[in-house]
Amino acid sequence: MTIPIDELPGPAARAAQDLLGELQAVLNKDLLAVWIHGARTFPDGPKALGDLDISVIVAHVARGERRYSQWRDDPTSRPRRLTRARDAISARHNVELSPSYLLAHEIVAPARRRWS
Repeated sequence: MTIPIDELPGPAARAAQDLLGELQAVLNKDLLAVWIHGARTFPDGPKALGDLDISVIVAHVARGERRYSQWRDDPTSRPRRLTRARDAISARHNVELSPSYLLAHEIVAPARRRWS
């Protein structure tokens, strides 16, 4: 079942909206899709809520963006900007955000085999 972000429970919805805005600003045309999932997405979720799981599908990243050692000290890099945004949004809404960034070309299903 798919629901809009604004139908998520309060703090999770606000945190997700804020993160989506940052993803759009930082990734721009490279942002292909976002899925938010996990216990926090259910109105009748568990009493001890965990993090808000987020899968982000990205079209392209530069080689250096894949290596922590290359972007960690560069405040202008997209990974560093997204990490800072995630931390700030998590603190502001008291919701631990747990994004996973997936490259579109790495998650495409292989062509189906034809069985004769």
